[in-house]
Amino acid sequence: MFGFSFGEILVIAIIAVLFLGPDKLPQTFIDIAKFIKAVKKTINDAKDAIDREVHISEIKQEALEYKKKFEQGANEITKDISDNKSLNELSDILNSSLESPSYASSSNNNLDSKETTMQDLETKGKEIASKANLKKKEIADSMIDSTKQYDAEQSNA
Repeated sequence: MFGFSFGEILVIAIIAVLFLGPDKLPQTFIDIAKFIKAVKKTINDAKDAIDREVHISEIKQEALEYKKKFEQGANEITKDISDNKSLNELSDILNSSLESPSYASSSNNNLDSKETTMQDLETKGKEIASKANLKKKEIADSMIDSTKQYDAEQSNA
């Protein structure tokens, strides 16, 4: 114990009995034990506080990364929608040409091209919607994975 041999401990105990007296010696040992216990508790509390601070900063960093991913996904969806602004313009042109009187006198070929264009518009709209749904699913899956990871870390802590 602390590099002391049994003989050295015995000499220290005899000096302590002579110096403190047999009536104060047990209380002194109790006080020393309480002091050592308090020091250990303080050190452990400090370690726990440091660990919590480190863990909180890691969580903040992960949250910022997920925020960036979410913003990138939102920007990509917005870009896809703005890139397909021409669809709205094309739809307006089609609607205006369908409503114009010259449409009634046009040939059947013109009608077929309008129907094809409407089908193209519908197909393009479905593609955009599926891309948006995929992005939403990716972001949701990423958030679910991070939540599961956080819960696992909390249960291990």
